[in-house]
Amino acid sequence: MSVNYNKLFYFYQVAKKGNLSLAAQSLYISQPSLSKAVKDLERDLGVQLFHRTNRTLQLTAAGEELFQAYSCFFEQEAEVIQRLHTHCAQDVSQVRFGYMVFDLIYLIPDFLKRFQQDNPGIHVIARPYLERVEINDALLSGKLDLGLKLFTTDELIPALGFQVLEEHHLSIVVSDRHPLASRERVDLQELAGEDFIFLGKDAQSSEVRFTLDWCGRCGFQPRIAAQYDRVESVLTMVQSNAGIALLSDFAPLRYMKGLVNVSLNNAPAVYSGLFWRKGSLTPMAKTFLQQFLTAAGNVACIPSEET
Repeated sequence: MSVNYNKLFYFYQVAKKGNLSLAAQSLYISQPSLSKAVKDLERDLGVQLFHRTNRTLQLTAAGEELFQAYSCFFEQEAEVIQRLHTHCAQDVSQVRFGYMVFDLIYLIPDFLKRFQQDNPGIHVIARPYLERVEINDALLSGKLDLGLKLFTTDELIPALGFQVLEEHHLSIVVSDRHPLASRERVDLQELAGEDFIFLGKDAQSSEVRFTLDWCGRCGFQPRIAAQYDRVESVLTMVQSNAGIALLSDFAPLRYMKGLVNVSLNNAPAVYSGLFWRKGSLTPMAKTFLQQFLTAAGNVACIPSEET
């Protein structure tokens, strides 16, 4: 004779709590429905499982025997299900991909769609990061397989391999109503009296440190009007003529109106690239890397590290 799983589980919860009302609340069912399920189980088994009083339920000898027999199963059920899910996840090939928000990421949705169609056995988990240092940490700790980020050559980490995608230079972004919007090039020193909208919320931000360091090399401390974590917020404030921003051609200006990119003389180079922890690329991650480079029309601007 087979025993209904739900009835057994309801019996277990009632026996564990010793009270029909409390058990019904924990199971999110009505008390009459729970009482009927227990009585049906007693009928199916042909034994009485509880001594019933006005206030409490006490297990009979048969009820105690049944409770002990199934307690171990129900107590370990959640752990067993978690182990099954872990094994299931291991059976699916995954690529964990992190990226910073800049111009190229607007191509990612279409690329991911095509990649999944061409590689149905590989599941890509993609998430955005605000800071390049966050991607570095995630790669070094094994939380990411591949990271797409902006970088400068003095930030390279020996443990990370990379492939350069594009090279641009730092420039200023201004509203098309700003007096500098008509200029083709400017010197950074000319901006000493301007209000700056900074990318990065505090002094610990890699973006803030980079901008402050370069302004310092040019002999002035920028006057910061506002700071934001997201480049879209920075561009929106520049669009409203609240200040100017030191960014690069990687900034997604093409998706916003009323903004002008003005080149800076002797500006430092900024690169975009795909990074990974050396020696850790799985076959699935290599497939993703190769197809991403093809889709991006990669041109290596500086020597890449071996995979």
